[in-house]
Amino acid sequence: MKLFCKKYFYLLLILGLFSEISYSSVTGKIKKGNKLFSEKKYEEALQHYREAQIKKPDLEIINYNIGNTLYKQENYNEALNEYNRSLKSKDREIKSKIYYNMGNSEYRLGNYENALQYYKKSLELNPKDEDAKYNIQFILQRIPQLKKQKEQQSKQDKKEKQKGQQKQQEQKEQASQKEEKKKYMTKEDVERLLQMIQEQEKEAQKKKQKALTPKIPPVEEDW
Repeated sequence: MKLFCKKYFYLLLILGLFSEISYSSVTGKIKKGNKLFSEKKYEEALQHYREAQIKKPDLEIINYNIGNTLYKQENYNEALNEYNRSLKSKDREIKSKIYYNMGNSEYRLGNYENALQYYKKSLELNPKDEDAKYNIQFILQRIPQLKKQKEQQSKQDKKEKQKGQQKQQEQKEQASQKEEKKKYMTKEDVERLLQMIQEQEKEAQKKKQKALTPKIPPVEEDW
């Protein structure tokens, strides 16, 4: 499938646009990050980009690079944040690529309408972009199906959540019942108590009978 097939690594080509400013350490961080990015070492690349971003937080190139790296790490929401920061670029071609990748991120998040709008913005800035054209057609044809799939997944997730909540409730009720049972005597406890009461009654009866028995004085012998 052709969707999401390009526009990740143009940064080394445009660094020369900023040669009028001294970026010695920043440029070094970016180049190192780009190299690691091309080697698919995204976590290490991100670290270098972040270090460059600390020194130049508003430099579009860095924000764009970070967005691409986060996208590769499937952190699409954060990628969108970085792409938004890089939109300050005045270069139409660069902005077209930014919008394109924002479309990719929204697509991955299941926000198909948003993705479509970003692809359209990308195409407006670069009418020759065949990939943007293809993605627009792709989404327009598949939006009904994609929406249905998303709804089904949402329903399934909701069912799973309800099952989990129901199971938790059942566990709470079982625990509550166990605690409640502890407040009452078991069958064996009742039997033991009845037996003890019966024995106590027998003992009391014996004492009562003994108390009612007349005391006969001893017979005195007649001497």
